[in-house]
Amino acid sequence: MTFSIIPEIELSVLLIVCLAFALGGLVKGIASFGLPMVTVPILSEAFSVPTALALTSIPILLSNAYLIARSGLFQVTVRRLWPLLICLAITLIFSTQLLVILKSDFLMSAVGLSLLLFVLSQFLNLHPNIPPRHEWWISSFIGILSGIIGGITSFFGVASLSYLVALNLTKERFIAAASTLLLTGGLVMAVMLAKLEVLSIREISISLFALIPLFTGLLLGQFLRGYISQKLFRYVVMGILTLLGISMIVKNIPF
Repeated sequence: MTFSIIPEIELSVLLIVCLAFALGGLVKGIASFGLPMVTVPILSEAFSVPTALALTSIPILLSNAYLIARSGLFQVTVRRLWPLLICLAITLIFSTQLLVILKSDFLMSAVGLSLLLFVLSQFLNLHPNIPPRHEWWISSFIGILSGIIGGITSFFGVASLSYLVALNLTKERFIAAASTLLLTGGLVMAVMLAKLEVLSIREISISLFALIPLFTGLLLGQFLRGYISQKLFRYVVMGILTLLGISMIVKNIPF
């Protein structure tokens, strides 16, 4: 059975799309990130990984633009993180095409393990103290690293989000920074995926339909976030990063 609004898509597949984006929106509404971390694994049950990423590209752009607009901290964020944003964008231009060429099982497992070690260091208070005078070159390095990882695994936000946590930003500044980062990387990846013909009219149609469950979950997540303290918010962020690390390892263990 196909769904008439979107040609050539089974109703069961459409239900998977709704589930993926409703849950992804809920997580993003609470933590300001995590949309592709939730949607891509679920969507990959019905689509290839590059296609799953393409389906998420437009929702990533619109949801992050929405969160940035609500924060009112866009200019402040760009002034502080511009080296990271520029290096991320430039690196992704060249590395995104690797998504459709390379097998990334080993690297994704390695990234997942690194992420779990980072979360452990946070709970053990081993996180680095980054002096403001060194932020520009550390941000540049993190941007390049994120672009390389993103081009091979599609998760360009892993290293960058870890870096933002290490900066000990307040809840609202973290949300603004994460949204700006994800919007920048998401825009570059969307353009490159379209260029590589992974993002076509069919994927765009499904993505636009997915905005309905996405923003439903997003608004609910924002409502819940209003009742979360700074300390609990940090635990939520760490919890999401932990789940991401575990999923990246488990999903790529050869059996």
